[in-house]
This record gives sequence, C-alpha cells and structure tokens, in this order.
Amino acid sequence: MDASTLPRVNDKALEFEVNIKDAQFNLEGKYFLRLSVQSLHTKDYSKIKIKESGVPYFENRYEGETDTVAQKESTAMVKFREKQFIFRLPKGFCMNDKNHDVHLLVEAFTRPKIGAKGRKVGEGKFAIYPRPNAPRIKVNVEPGDDFYNYTDVMSLLRTVSTDSVQMHCGRIRCTYALREVLTVKPKSPPKSPPKSPVKKPVPKQKSPELREKDDKNRSNRLEAPPTHRTITPTDSWGGDNVSINVPATPPLPPQLEGRKIPEDPLQDKDRHSFEISKNYRHVALKGKEQIDVILHGASNLPTTPDGQLPVPFGVVKSKTDDDKNVKTGATTHTSLRPTTAPSWEELVTVNFEEKTATDEVLTIIAADYPSKEMLVKYEIPISYLQPFHQYHLELVKPVKGIPNGVRTYVTITRKTMHLPKDPSSPDYLALEATLRSVQKPLQTAKGPLIAVARVIPDYYNYKNNQLLTNPRSAGVTMNSVTFPNPHPSSFSVPPRSMHGYPQISLPGRPDVQPEWNHPYLFCEERDKATMFTPSAALVLEYYEASAAMSDHFWKMVSPVGFSAVPLDKDMYKELTNNRAKQGLRIDGVPIQGTEYVTIEGKQPTVGMILRLITTNNPDSMVSTSNVDNLPELNLFPEPQGYYRTTSPDIMLITHTDDPTNTTMQDYSQDITVDSQVLMEPVREPVGPAYYLQKKVKRPMSPPLMYRVYDLARYDENQVFYGISASLHANH
Repeated sequence: MDASTLPRVNDKALEFEVNIKDAQFNLEGKYFLRLSVQSLHTKDYSKIKIKESGVPYFENRYEGETDTVAQKESTAMVKFREKQFIFRLPKGFCMNDKNHDVHLLVEAFTRPKIGAKGRKVGEGKFAIYPRPNAPRIKVNVEPGDDFYNYTDVMSLLRTVSTDSVQMHCGRIRCTYALREVLTVKPKSPPKSPPKSPVKKPVPKQKSPELREKDDKNRSNRLEAPPTHRTITPTDSWGGDNVSINVPATPPLPPQLEGRKIPEDPLQDKDRHSFEISKNYRHVALKGKEQIDVILHGASNLPTTPDGQLPVPFGVVKSKTDDDKNVKTGATTHTSLRPTTAPSWEELVTVNFEEKTATDEVLTIIAADYPSKEMLVKYEIPISYLQPFHQYHLELVKPVKGIPNGVRTYVTITRKTMHLPKDPSSPDYLALEATLRSVQKPLQTAKGPLIAVARVIPDYYNYKNNQLLTNPRSAGVTMNSVTFPNPHPSSFSVPPRSMHGYPQISLPGRPDVQPEWNHPYLFCEERDKATMFTPSAALVLEYYEASAAMSDHFWKMVSPVGFSAVPLDKDMYKELTNNRAKQGLRIDGVPIQGTEYVTIEGKQPTVGMILRLITTNNPDSMVSTSNVDNLPELNLFPEPQGYYRTTSPDIMLITHTDDPTNTTMQDYSQDITVDSQVLMEPVREPVGPAYYLQKKVKRPMSPPLMYRVYDLARYDENQVFYGISASLHANH
C-alpha cells in the first residue's frame, strides 16, 4: 500500500480493540482462544499493553486469553464471557513502511484436563496495520474517531500434513477497531473573583441528641469508599492507563514479600551448581518426581527496605515447605555485586513425593543476602508442567512501584520415574546426546558459551533460513508468564515445531576451552517421529553467556557458531549396532559459521557421545568413567584427512553387466547430463546399466547412487558422452 494513502501514525500510540461476538468449532469439545500482537519488524513486545474484559487497567503483556467454552453441537454458536481485548501499541510500533506490518494472531486450543497436555487445533490472522484490503483505513479522521471499525468472520485453519494442506477447524466473528491514543489533559479550575469578607453568623447551640446524630452521619460519610477514580496523570504512552470514571484499580502487591527465608546462598567454594553432577539423572528416583531448574537471572528486583541495592540469590523449593518456613530449598550463589539485575546461570534440583506431586506447587524465590529478605516469589503448580519438556520462561510479577513487573528467567524440566513410550519409536525411548568439550584451546575467547541443542527434521532449510543469515536469529525465546495466577495454557507445548524443541545447557567453562559434559535427552514424541529420516540432524548452537543478561532482560542474541550431526538411517544403523549399546563417541565435529579459531589457527571442533535409550529408567552418560574406551564413529571418513562440510559430493561412473560388480572408474573432468538421459536414484546396482555413485559423501547428503537407463535409445558411447553434467554434484 502506498504510504501517501495512509494516515500519519509514525509518532502516534495506537489502540487496537478486538471484540469476539461468537464462535463455532467443527468438533465437540472445550476450547479457548489466545490472542497476540505480532510484528515482522521486532520480537520485543515488552512495551505493548493489554486490557481484558472486566479488568479496568492495562497490563504489560502482548497476548491475552479468553475463558473456556464448550462446543456441544457442531452447528451451534458459542459465546465467550471474556471476549474484549484492547491492545496499546507504543509510538513507532506501527509505521508507514514495508518493515512494520503488524497483525493479530488468534490461536485455538482444546482445554485439557488437569495434568494433561493442551493441543492447538487452529489459528487465524488479521492485519492490524496497514490494511491490505477491506476495511480500508481512513486517512483523515477527527480526534477520537476510529481509523476503521469493522466486523468480519475469521476462519481458523490447521495444517494436517507436511504438504502444508490446511483444513478448516472453526470460525469466529469479531469486531476490530483501530484508533489513536489521545492525551487527556486535566482542566484547570476557572478563576473566580476575590470574595469580599462576610461576617459569619454565630451558630445556634444544638441539643445533645442532634449533635450525636450529626456526628454519626459525618462518620458514615468518611467511611464510605470513593465511587469513582480521579483522572490519573498522563504517561509516556500519550494517554492515561485507565478510563475516566471507572472503578478503582485493585492495589498491586507490595514490592517486598515481607518476610525472611531460612535458606543461605551457596558458598564460593561450592561450585556444584555451575556444572552437571556425576549423579545427574534423566529420570526421578523411585517414588519421586524431580524438577531441574536453571536460574538464568532476574531484572527489576526491588531494593531492600532501607533503599539499598540487594545482593540477590535464588531459592527453589515446594510450597508446602515454604508455607512451613522449613529450610529445605536448593539455592544458588549470590550475585557478584549489589544489583537489581543479577545473572546466575546455575542448576538446582528439588524432589517431590510421586504420590502427591500433581497436587504440589513449585516455588521460585529471589532473596537478598545477608538480610535474607524475600524479594519476589513465583508459584507454579507442578501439574501444569509436561514431563521431560524443557520450558524456557520469563516469570513476570507486577508489584507496587514496578508496574512492568519483577522478572525472573528460568529453564524448568519436570522428570518422572519412567520415560514415555510412543508408537512412533517402538524400539527406543529416547536419544541421549552428551556434549563434551571444545577439543583444542581457542585463540580468542569471549567468555563461557551456552550450547543449545535441538533435533531438526529439515536441516537444509533450517541451516539456510536460520544459521546462514546475517545476523543470525536467536534459536531460543522465553515464554512470558504473568503471576500471581498463571494460566495453565501458558505451559502448553506446541504439538509440532519445524525448529524442534530447544534444550539449554549450563555455560561451558573455562573460556579458552569450554567444557560442558551436558547430557541432552530427546524423548518428545515429535522429536522421535522425525529422527532418522533423510534430512534430520542434531543441531548445536553456541551463544556467549555474557551477552544474554542485561539490566532489563535475559535474551539469547545470536549464535557465534553451530555444529550439526546427521540423524539419518545410516546413523540409526550405527546406533543400533551391538557395539553401540553403551554409546558412540564422535570426535572432530566442526563448529561452523564462527570467527573462533584454535591456537593452531584451525577450525574448532567439539566431541560428543550419542546413545539410543531403550530402557525407561536409564543412567546418564555423565556417570560413565571410561568414555574414551567407547567405540568411535568417524563422520568424515576421507583418506586425505579433514573433510570440509562445504565440499561437494564426488561422484563416480561405471558400466556393468553384473549387478554385483561395482568397480568404479574415476573421471575428474566436469561433464553435464543431457536432458534426454534419464537418471533414477537407487540404493545399489539393480541390473546392467551405467551408474553414478558417490565416492565421498557429505554427512548430510542422501547415500544414493543414480542409474542412467533407457539404454535402448543409445549405444555405449552415446550414453557415456551424453552425460555431460558434473560428477561433482551438490545435493
């Protein structure tokens, strides 16, 4: 759309309102909707505010959720009670260029039972600004008028196959409106002429009965609460946070929780929380459930009661123990200096009784030392957490004086006694990938490195779209959850993800040669369903830990390098071999796309161990003492030495009348394939023909040879010289 046909909004704060009239879902069940504002230009939505139905004030969030409705008949219309959402978009969020397109994303979820996993069933989008079609945006509007006010039906679609075929799962009818946020200026009182002095009459004396009645009426008036809220001063948004003449906003909780905790931080000499323990377990002990929490850091922490900066440390425990004020919590070290934005990067573990775990609540606390004053507390019902899924969460709790909320950044994994078994992988339960260390010291180190691992079903496209872009996009985003009453859907796991489910490690130390010994466990049903397919790979991305935590938030910025290991059928064959029961050692996995070099000036590499888990109660490879005695798998079996992953596949050609005779002739000249010559991919020679076969195969390419056939149309020389395409083929 031409910018000349759009209103001037670059310097304006806008208000987008959605009112859901009714909905209809194709299948019976219970559903709720999640609405969020999305932008192509930015991923920072911290300045967006939202006001939901029945809430008289705006909160710092960019998404909201409806209540749950029950679709009892597929033809019936259902209505939501929590149906109105008003989003405040800050100045500069919507602009008249091609980079600031803003849209509303509506996602439909089934409502799970307590402890079960919700499922996303469909989604729809509405272009907020600019509008590509009806309703057109009004260019010239009077102050307070809408740029558009429009009612339309949105279809909710879901993708049902890898071919991107979309099916209709429901529809919603909404009214959308966009307007400018106007500044409400308080009126100055009218000037009145000076009053002339008036002689006050002497009041008459009242009887004791009348004086008692007047005192009672006056007392009732003083005790009556105010019925309306006064106009609040304007804020940086260009408008007040609440409308005029609305009920008073419920008071925010105090900055400090108001009590001391019994726990002490870890001593400097105790370093166990900075590394993976030899006793690390993939599953909980018998009769227990286990919660692993990586506390990354926090921001906007309140000051101490005497106004000093706190020296924060983290505490994780059960709500039961916290209510009793029992000293049972797992703690971190304190920050290195007084601050309201500490960085910890430490792993703590707590255990719960398996019989009562689903009724228990996980409590995460930030406290000051040495006062032990509780600074902030978050409570998460354990039943909200899906076992063996690693959650990356931004915990947000608005408090008095900090309306944007005290924020704490954590990674949480809930573990039960047994690994889940899925039909997609009947012969194994999980893949364990242990990242060991960088194998040679680095020449220039910039601090500890955090390693993020994921299973990618389509490595080629992921590499081109995510890892080879400049700048690279961050592979991990924190899901924001608002307290004190988080919604269960905030912890729902997407049923499918083309980018896998990322898992975060502790920072690898020392700086010059990071060592992790971190055991990743991939047991998600989606991950196992896409493992060991032709284009699947295990991808590791490396991030500088020092760049993640700032004074305002914890955020992965951009990876400084990446590694990849193929998870194709050849790898499955290797892992299911008898020699690999205890695991396969893989050395020399290159760190690609990095400026780091070793002290020898070469490309850095890492060492790994891969193992298929076939028992539901496995031990971790970290506890294995004889790692170097494990069988080694060579990913780069080139006789000449190091094989660069940017090299092409080298092909050979042969002609044979005997399918069992696969002796190849090596041709080094570049040739191209005539368009009339047909080539068929095969796994092995299947008959008399000419074959193209890979002499040196890249680890990520299919292990195929190609049969040149239709020999009846050519004699031997015509076929050979008709292949004029390069034997150096890139696939």
